[in-house]
This record gives sequence, C-alpha cells and structure tokens, in this order.
Amino acid sequence: PVPVVADLARASDPRAAIMALDTAVKAGALAAEIDWGISRDVSNKRYAVDVRAVRVRNLTNGEVVASSQPRQRAAYFTTGRRNNPTAAVGTLNVSTTVSAAKGELFVNGQSLGPLPYREPIAEGSYSLEVKWSADYSIPFKQTINIAPGVAVSISATFGVYSVGKPGPAGGLVFYDKGSVSDGWRFLEAAPIDTHAGIQWYNGNNLDIKGTGTAVGTGKANTAAIIAAQGSGSYAAMLCRNLSLGGFSDWFLPSKDELNLMYQNLKKANLGGFGSGWYWSSSQHSNYYGRDAWGQRFSDGYQFLNYKVNDYAVRAVRAF
Repeated sequence: PVPVVADLARASDPRAAIMALDTAVKAGALAAEIDWGISRDVSNKRYAVDVRAVRVRNLTNGEVVASSQPRQRAAYFTTGRRNNPTAAVGTLNVSTTVSAAKGELFVNGQSLGPLPYREPIAEGSYSLEVKWSADYSIPFKQTINIAPGVAVSISATFGVYSVGKPGPAGGLVFYDKGSVSDGWRFLEAAPIDTHAGIQWYNGNNLDIKGTGTAVGTGKANTAAIIAAQGSGSYAAMLCRNLSLGGFSDWFLPSKDELNLMYQNLKKANLGGFGSGWYWSSSQHSNYYGRDAWGQRFSDGYQFLNYKVNDYAVRAVRAF
C-alpha cells in the first residue's frame, strides 16, 4: 500500500504537503502527477490552492493506475504569508446524545470516523451525514458552511423509518411488518409513478402460474412474470429495470401491497398518486391468463382487468 492522501486542510504549508505526497508516492514505484497551482483570491484577500487533476502512474510500465479531476480549491491561506502560510480553517464539532447506536461521520461522502468528532476543517460548504449502526435507522444529514476561525457544532439526531415517512431510496414507506423476516421489514413506494399507463402483458395472454396476492409476494410475482414473458416493455419489466435513489431492487407490488399503498399513502394525500387504475403483479387464476388485479385509486376499488389495458405503475421495494 502506498499513501496517496495529502490533507491540505490541516497542513500548515499546502505546497509542502503536496511535494511530500509526491515523494512518498515515488518511493513506492509510482509517480503522482498533480495538476495544481496557487491563485490569488483578490476579493477575499487570500491565496487559494487549486487542485485540477490527479493521476497515479506505475513507473515500471507507465500505466495510469488511478486518476481524478476534482477541479476544486483544496485549501486557502492568507495574503502576505505566502512563504509561511496559515491555512484558512474552522473547526467542526459533531456530537450526539444517542446512546442506543454508534454513529459514523461522513463529509462529502468520505468517512471521517466515529462520533464524537472534533477536528479542523478547511473553509467551504460541506454535506454532512451520520450513519448509525442500529438496524433501520435513518441517517442524519445536514449542509454546513465553515468560515476561518469559527467552530461549527452539530448535534446529530437519531430516527427510525415509519409509515408515511421517507425511505432509503427517497420514496415513502407504506408498510411496516414490525420485525425482520425474509430479509426485510418495510415496504417503500417509489416517489413518482414508474409509468402513467402501460400494459401488464407483453403481447400474449400467458397463464403465469404461482403469482400471489398477499403482502410479501410482489417481488416473486415480478420475477415469475418476467421469466414467463421475457424481454419487452411492460409493467413488471419497467419495475425490474428501475434504478432510483441509489437502488435497483424495485418490483411490481402484489394485490395486497398495492392496497396498502392506497390505504396508507393515497388516502393520506401522500405520494402524488393519480386517481386512475394501477396495476398489481397478481394474476387472476380463473380466466386463462387474460386478467390481472388492478386498483382504482379514486376510491380503492380492486377488480380484474384485461392485461392489454394501459394502467399506471408505481414500483416498490422491500428493505
């Protein structure tokens, strides 16, 4: 392992820190190519260290083994101290009163370690996130601005997912079964309709065996529909192919899961649902593959519908 990090926020001399990094990398048979410079920030009466691009090259074969183009100002120091600069930093202090779970602090997506945390940090705007060790806990998130010589103190709060509140993918939780089984506890609806109107079938009325109507069957239903119908553009496939909020495990809800969305979200004026028909992933078994269960979101009425009909789709996921 070769260290390839120069902490310019803590360095008393940013230029020397970059040069020390270059020496350390070369000692490991690698070359660090850092496009950087010092520019004058006249309006704020200071200098800035600008890092434009970084590449790490293997000296034995010339191959670039890592690269990045941050194009950002990595540190500041005050005018008149260029030969002996003073970094423009504040202090970040993140604590919590939560005793039930341990928290890990992330700043701009990078882990800085466990709470409590108190360290110098360069001037600028940052996105903070505290991830808790407890299952189904909601990460704490906040944006902060750091000014030179100023200490910013944050007390991170702790919460758990609940029905009607945002889920991990940015949608809304609409069901909590109370405990974990089969690898999940909650169901989350996507924040918007996956499609305003699309067919359930893929051009043929296939009798798809084994689709269920109960809560917890939607994911297996979706897999069975796709296995039978193959590639194409239809309700179940749209849900399977959905990537949203950093997740790609979406599926078409079962008949009872769809009804829970209506009862717990639509009736509470949550989720931005329309008032028309929505498809479930539950086929009706008595009509030779022609019909599937849908639900009208104006009044909650559930009925059999021809698979050729174009109905809205709202994908869900379990977690």
